[in-house]
Amino acid sequence: MLAWIRNLDPTSAFLDLDDGACEPTLYLIPEGDSEAGTDKLLDSCFAAIFEQELESWCLDRTAWPEPRTLRLFRDWFELTFYDLVEDLADEELCDESASLIDQQQTLDVRQPSERQPLRLVQGFGGS
Repeated sequence: MLAWIRNLDPTSAFLDLDDGACEPTLYLIPEGDSEAGTDKLLDSCFAAIFEQELESWCLDRTAWPEPRTLRLFRDWFELTFYDLVEDLADEELCDESASLIDQQQTLDVRQPSERQPLRLVQGFGGS
């Protein structure tokens, strides 16, 4: 991913995705039962996450990599799954922005040096 970003903007040659400047993105995704279930789940939602991440770097969709496969997604992003997230806010949960993914599991998608950090949370029981 880093090579793609640098190709888009040569002034980003100094960019290092491991230096803490790029915070991971946290996504709530549907709950999975096992590691195999997580793979199946990721297969169903990676495209939306991939597009969201690409859009955060480049609005010109014609500059996006093709094809955007699950393999490329896994190559570009380091994923960390979390089974639990705690909501400490007093307000009830609501979907004000029609989020990418409805039911909740969190996945941390991280990019060590070449890959963008992301986090996915799994098993969140809010509605």
